[in-house]
Amino acid sequence: MKTEKKLYNDMVVLTPYGRLDGITAPEFQEELFAALKERPNLVVDLKETEYISSSGLRAFLAAK
Repeated sequence: MKTEKKLYNDMVVLTPYGRLDGITAPEFQEELFAALKERPNLVVDLKETEYISSSGLRAFLAAK
């Protein structure tokens, strides 16, 4: 899975590409945590995400 990251003043926009499943969710979760340390505000743009499994949802909940 590829994740594009764009930085703005106080915001990070992450755009994951492809599937967010049991295989890719741990890597995405690490990217979420790193992005939150970098900037206080985070936007996840899911327009390029084809599928999100429960593991992917868990990554969002852990970041919350």
